[in-house]
Amino acid sequence: MLPNKKNQLLSEWNIAIYVRISEEERNKSEYDSIANQITLLCEYCNNNLLNIVQVYEDDGCKGGNFDRPAFQQMIKDIERGIINCVLVKDLSRFGREHIEGDYYLEKFFPSKGVRFIAMLDNIDSVADPERMNSIEVPLMNLLNEQYLKDVSNSTKISLSIKRKEGKFVGAVAPYGYMKSKNDKHKLIVDEEVKPIVERIFSLYIDYHSQSEIARILNQNGILTPSSFRKSKEDKVINSNSRWSSTTIKKILTQPIYTGDMVQGRTKSYSHKVNKRIPLPQDEWIRIESTHEAIIDKAIFKQVQSMITKNVKPTSEVKPSLLAGLLVCAECGKQMQRSVVSPADKSYSNFVCSTYKKFGKSVCSSHLISEEVITEIIISLLNLIIKSMIDVDTMLAAKDSKNKRKKIRKLETEISILSKKQIELKGLKTGTYNDLKLDIITNDEYKDIISFYNKQIDSIDDSIKKKKELLEVTATNQHHNEELFVYFNKYKGITKLTRAIVCDLVDSITIDNERNVVINYRFADEIKEYIEYKYS
Repeated sequence: MLPNKKNQLLSEWNIAIYVRISEEERNKSEYDSIANQITLLCEYCNNNLLNIVQVYEDDGCKGGNFDRPAFQQMIKDIERGIINCVLVKDLSRFGREHIEGDYYLEKFFPSKGVRFIAMLDNIDSVADPERMNSIEVPLMNLLNEQYLKDVSNSTKISLSIKRKEGKFVGAVAPYGYMKSKNDKHKLIVDEEVKPIVERIFSLYIDYHSQSEIARILNQNGILTPSSFRKSKEDKVINSNSRWSSTTIKKILTQPIYTGDMVQGRTKSYSHKVNKRIPLPQDEWIRIESTHEAIIDKAIFKQVQSMITKNVKPTSEVKPSLLAGLLVCAECGKQMQRSVVSPADKSYSNFVCSTYKKFGKSVCSSHLISEEVITEIIISLLNLIIKSMIDVDTMLAAKDSKNKRKKIRKLETEISILSKKQIELKGLKTGTYNDLKLDIITNDEYKDIISFYNKQIDSIDDSIKKKKELLEVTATNQHHNEELFVYFNKYKGITKLTRAIVCDLVDSITIDNERNVVINYRFADEIKEYIEYKYS
């Protein structure tokens, strides 16, 4: 305890206790918890007769920037004259960004007559002004920022490694799975709700809409994923929780049900900004066969194609394998199926829906047997698949050359961006020096720093994207290899299925002469294969 004379002086200070902890730190240790920080600092104030005006808590906020709710409220209260002393446990709780941290400690607080105390670091701007104004405090801020960067990078690298190893890193297991008790990164099937997932896929394949499936589950009293999870955690279940078409679609489009781990769908903007950016599908991390599948991959692909085409039944008769795919070349309308059932056999044909509705004065029938067109499609699919297999080795050679060229280009772009980022950081440091020399005002400093921060973060994001693209480019053996495998599995088709049609075909046009033209999925890639074969 300080002498009584100094205690009387200290009692004149109106204290703002500031406490902060990030989500990552909160999960690791109780030592720096909000409650522990408050207890420690209140005890310090009581022992030293300090007048506590307000406690400002930033729970779950990173220290990489000062745009935190409680911190900004404290700044407003300082400007209003309510606070004239800021007390923190240590400098790392105050913040982990050295330039803006130095600004508050060296410019803003002194200009407002605010005392600053970092208890465990023995820093006190009034009791020991020489130490406060020495190089030691800026160095401590710099080390705190470097620690934040190191932790952020280490966490990202650790998570990336786990994802690439096929380990689950999510906080909550997807519906239908649960985390293994022996390994939290391993998914195991939740046998209690596995039949629900299977039923959802089965109903959709049988041409029930997503809304209809949700209605069926609600009528049967099936708990929603969130309610089921709460029931397992002995939490109160919301009685109004209902299955919706959105929830059904989310389940129908989750590739994790095929036994493949798909993660890394978003990434953080930077270690200073609590924001995540969605990534395109080709940048997701996919590792095959990491856990037991609930849904067969062929069924899953069939469902994805049906979702894309939004195929629905138009009558009591079960839809054709070609439903929603046949189009009249003349009027552009869909071909409609017509089933005729004599005594001993059914005959199925397709006719133009415009002709059927308005007659031959508007469009011709384009009548074609379902059996005939099925045989034509099988023949054409086999032909295109054979052509792609024949030319695959030639494309591999081309890809190797393009890959080397792309790698050199990316490395050059990364080097240029890195130099630009270093230049901006130098300008940022120079701006702070201008502030210390009173060449610019506080408001000018804030505007300039904000401008530089945005540019630095933007460049940092560009560098990360290019490095990730460089890694993908360097590891890819053959950019069409996945597509080749995708088509090669259908080599030698003898029987048409809905899965095959939805996987390979976008649409099929029938002209007035009954000529059949298949518009394939992956049309650009197929064109590239064919051009190689006949060039």
